[in-house]
Amino acid sequence: MKTYSLTQRWSPALAGRDGRTFRPHLVVVVDESEGLCPAVEMVENALRPAALARWLAEKIGKTQAARLWVDDANLVGPMSMYFPKLTVSWSAEPPQMSKFLASLAGQIPAEQNKEFCLVEHFGHDQVVPFFGAARDFYAAKPWERISNEETLSFRDVGGKLWSIVVLGSEAQEFGFYVVDDCGGPPTVGVLLHEPAYLAAPDLDLIDRAGLIYPSGQYPWILTQYLQEPLDQEWMADLSWLLDALAQLQDSALESDGRRLARASEPREVLMQALLDYWGKRSQVAKELAAFLVGFLQHWLAAKDRGQRSFERTFQELHWIGEDYLASVKKKKLWLDYFRGEPRFTGADLSEKDRQAYLKTWKRVSAFVASS
Repeated sequence: MKTYSLTQRWSPALAGRDGRTFRPHLVVVVDESEGLCPAVEMVENALRPAALARWLAEKIGKTQAARLWVDDANLVGPMSMYFPKLTVSWSAEPPQMSKFLASLAGQIPAEQNKEFCLVEHFGHDQVVPFFGAARDFYAAKPWERISNEETLSFRDVGGKLWSIVVLGSEAQEFGFYVVDDCGGPPTVGVLLHEPAYLAAPDLDLIDRAGLIYPSGQYPWILTQYLQEPLDQEWMADLSWLLDALAQLQDSALESDGRRLARASEPREVLMQALLDYWGKRSQVAKELAAFLVGFLQHWLAAKDRGQRSFERTFQELHWIGEDYLASVKKKKLWLDYFRGEPRFTGADLSEKDRQAYLKTWKRVSAFVASS
């Protein structure tokens, strides 16, 4: 009994037509019994199962009993229905088909052999979750919740901070950029692009996993500004970001040592800095931080202040708040504390710093009195 193998896959070589570069599909049938290739064809768009069956019937006939190996499990059912006399089964790498495809690959121009292929570099187990996360990202449409004018904050497992810009509108690419806070071009990103941007094995993996993306485009990793080649750490970061961006609402997301959050307002940043300095997260500490930042904003608005003056006053507010938390045990913010004399409880201040502390204390007292 003859054995045939059938494949329909993305071509490893690009094609051009009318000034447009695209990646076509190969349709190949191989006689595994004799090691011959009865037919090979290049088509711009993948054939649907019915059309593929008609193509195969023209090449091998439909009435003879034979075995048929397909390297895409999704084709076992349809081919069994269209060819009742064939015993159809899945085979990942039919021997003669593999030899034929290898011979084709050897004919590809050298410049196209340099394509970066994710599945070859990182393996099936890491690449499939990435493509799955990309599918969920595009289905969730985070750009409807996150404007591309809003910059998000991302902290990776090494503690480095990055900015994230979500893209998605009729006028822009869909995806996201990871931007270094130094203000350079996007370091890396995930975008939707034409199939010509992706390697053929990656496209085959996507299709055979049943992943569908909008507009017939596929997720592509922007790597041109990476200082080093794309590595496993970046792959893990990008997969995590795709998941997190699909879920992000108002509160930050943290897991696996990473954190994604909407960019904070200046008031929130200052309050967070005070809480970090004090090492406190109680409700009273939050109320105290809000009060002291409110004072600082009022003080800054009353008169133009220099950066150095702002930094010194903010440092003194750190100390004042620390002394409040060490001295007052009430469960709610007690503003009368600031009407009395300051209590130095912890900071070992120089005389110069003590005088600056007292000066800022008087300003806080006046602010309380005027409230």
